[in-house]
Amino acid sequence: MNKVLGSVVGLGLTVAGLAVLAMTVVGTSDIVAMWFKVPIPGAYELIALLMVLVIFLALPEVEFSRKHIAIDMLSERASPPIRHVFAVIGNVLSLLFYAAMAWQAWRLFWGSWSIREYATGLVAFPVYPAKGLFALGVTVAAVAACANLVRTMTSRDAATLPVKNVPVTEKDVL
Repeated sequence: MNKVLGSVVGLGLTVAGLAVLAMTVVGTSDIVAMWFKVPIPGAYELIALLMVLVIFLALPEVEFSRKHIAIDMLSERASPPIRHVFAVIGNVLSLLFYAAMAWQAWRLFWGSWSIREYATGLVAFPVYPAKGLFALGVTVAAVAACANLVRTMTSRDAATLPVKNVPVTEKDVL
C-alpha cells in the first residue's frame, strides 16, 4: 500500500514540478514579449491554473512524508505515550480536513465539468481539468493522511511520531 501510494505521490510531485517549469517558461516569455509590445495572450490565466496544480499535486507529498509544519510546544515536553496520542489526534484531524476538502473539491469539479466551464479572458482556458486535478490532489492527500493514521496507530515507533525540532544555532547559520 505504501509503495503504491508513494508512487502516486511521486507522480503528483513530478507533475507539480513540470507545472512550475511551465509557469517559469510562460512567465518569462510573457515578460520578454512585453518588451517588444506583444504580450502573450492568456499567460496570466494559464499561470493561475498551473498554480493550482503546483500546490495541490505537491500537497500529498507533504502529508505522506510528514513534512508539514507542526507546532510542538506541548508535544516536545510530553512523554512518548502522550506524544503518540497527540500524533493520532493530529492524523485524525488531518484526515477529516482532507476528506471534507476532497468531498467539496469533487463537487466543485463535477459542477464545472457539467457546464464545461472556461475561464474568461483573452484566451478561454477550460477550468474543469485544473479543478479535477485539484480534487485528485486533495483526495490523494486524504489517502496519505489515512495511511499516516494507520502507521501511527499500529506502531509506537519513534518514526511515526512528529519529528523533534533541532534548534538552529548561530554557528549553523554562518
